[in-house]
Amino acid sequence: MTWEWVGPYGAWALGLAGWILYSMAGPVESLAPQLVILVQVAGVTTISAGVLGVFGFWWVAGRRRSTSGRLAVLVAGVVVLGTLTAAGWLLPPPPPSPLQTKAAQLLARRLTTEQGRFRGVPLTAHFNHLGWPDDEGRPDARQRVVFMGDSFLEVRSSRNLAARVESALGAAGLDVDVVNVAQADTGPVPEYRHWFFEQVLPQKPDQVVLFLYTMNDLVPGFRFEPYQSPRIEIGIGASQVSGLGSRLTEGLARLAEHHTVFHSRAALVRLLPGGVDGDLAYLAALAHDAAGSRRGPATTVARLAVGLLGQARHWRRLARAGTTCAGQPWQQGWAEYERIFRRPVSERLDAIGAFIAANYCEAPDATPYISALRRQPPDVRQFITSEPDMPYYLFPAVAGAAGARGPGAPTGDVDATAAAYVRLVLEMRQAAHGQGSRFAVVLIPEASMVDSEFRTFWRGLRLPMEQLTATHALHRTLASALMTAGVRTLDLAREPGLLDGGFWLMDGHFNDVGHDRVSSRLALWLQP
Repeated sequence: MTWEWVGPYGAWALGLAGWILYSMAGPVESLAPQLVILVQVAGVTTISAGVLGVFGFWWVAGRRRSTSGRLAVLVAGVVVLGTLTAAGWLLPPPPPSPLQTKAAQLLARRLTTEQGRFRGVPLTAHFNHLGWPDDEGRPDARQRVVFMGDSFLEVRSSRNLAARVESALGAAGLDVDVVNVAQADTGPVPEYRHWFFEQVLPQKPDQVVLFLYTMNDLVPGFRFEPYQSPRIEIGIGASQVSGLGSRLTEGLARLAEHHTVFHSRAALVRLLPGGVDGDLAYLAALAHDAAGSRRGPATTVARLAVGLLGQARHWRRLARAGTTCAGQPWQQGWAEYERIFRRPVSERLDAIGAFIAANYCEAPDATPYISALRRQPPDVRQFITSEPDMPYYLFPAVAGAAGARGPGAPTGDVDATAAAYVRLVLEMRQAAHGQGSRFAVVLIPEASMVDSEFRTFWRGLRLPMEQLTATHALHRTLASALMTAGVRTLDLAREPGLLDGGFWLMDGHFNDVGHDRVSSRLALWLQP
């Protein structure tokens, strides 16, 4: 009787293991495409073995006229599915999707103004009713040009790039409304492409300009998949966003009560009262999407798979701690890093070294990291300790100078990656041309490619040259591929002297000099 009561559990467990294996292939973006396929095939094979095992036990029990055998198969299935269902309710709520998070951030900052200073430059950022760093649109303008990108269009300047270009075009006698669809810490997939299809195209602009910064906008090994609008179920929180207006609030509340599901912005707008702001309605619906809160067995398996993957990566980092820096995202410890700059200036350098050792490299001994910083020239030490700065370069450079191995060069074939991004750009260009809008791309180079002052500043520390060399190669390959494909492209790396001295020395964004030069070049490039 053992096979009747133990065997079915093994078969169900085998199917579950295959399901987890298959689910784990999705989030492993760094794997080569062939390896992802191999993991998926292994998952499907294991699932098939489990399914065949369940049916096999059912068939054998039937042949032997064993009622208890068939009962054992059913009981095992109920136990497995019941356990997964219970686990789904016991696990904490699933985190929001990247798009949901970004939509919520846009809503949180809409109709606000941020002011401050950065290394002596006064910063002022106005956010319109959709949360974009821009004034409200001018419907009476003769032309509308949309800029799409990340922090290069948003921060670290007295005025952002879009505002500067609009002023320069106005000075040239052109009435152009430059709409700034920009958000920090975003990329082509999913954010740029999503905003393009769901927010920008419905406005029918005269031209769309996509800004790509090759340092973090392009992911080696990226694989192109045609765009699909996300599935959105209206959550009750969508109708609770302040400032929506009574008609829109009531419409969203009614859709939330009926658990209405949408597959595009257009489908949502069609069911709302006439005259409401479709873009604002879509943002609220996306930010409070209830579809991701499902707690069924399939969702639980996928979450367990991602959790196992994250745990495996954590143990791998611990195993390599002290000799290899895994490149932990600095944003996770930003609040703690900022607190360092509340200390006296004399204490900050050592505290920064200790922070990099503990939080970026998980190294038990901070001495090499502190020593690497102390060896720098006085002007470099003063710049590093004067105020908190986004440490895109500082952390890996100090780790390299301390003798720790960095995360290494990005994996993935450069030509294949560039070809995949060209397909993505062509998809967007075709959609724009289909409604009479022009489409163009601006490539922003990584600072060390074009700025001699930037390279001089980092001469005493070890920048992650393997990673930067791969990034530079990808930039050049993509620029050539886009031009070959007939995409109108402005490669700022091919503009001699344009960006020399044009970057902030720590985080690699444009400074005011860079903003002035690039905006003037863009204004000329955009003129008929």
